[in-house]
Amino acid sequence: MALTGEKYAQLNQNEPTSDDAGGGRWIACDESGWDGEQLVGRQRRFLVFASVAIDDAEAAPLINTLRKQARIQQARELKFHLFKDREERWSLLKDL
Repeated sequence: MALTGEKYAQLNQNEPTSDDAGGGRWIACDESGWDGEQLVGRQRRFLVFASVAIDDAEAAPLINTLRKQARIQQARELKFHLFKDREERWSLLKDL
């Protein structure tokens, strides 16, 4: 099942991503704590940027299982704040 439709944000891809022999490796990236170009006197102390090499075919079962186990149905994206203050959800992230 591809990560498409109303439940998922797709900012730069119209089709599900796929790692294929001729197309190279798909890398998903995200940031947290972005205040813009301001590097001094920032509102937030930390900026985190992360990436993972995974296509939709690999990611979809993981995301769907995590949603089911964490009982998260309404959120379009699985944001960190949905996990950080709930021990049972935090454990799911650590296990993943």
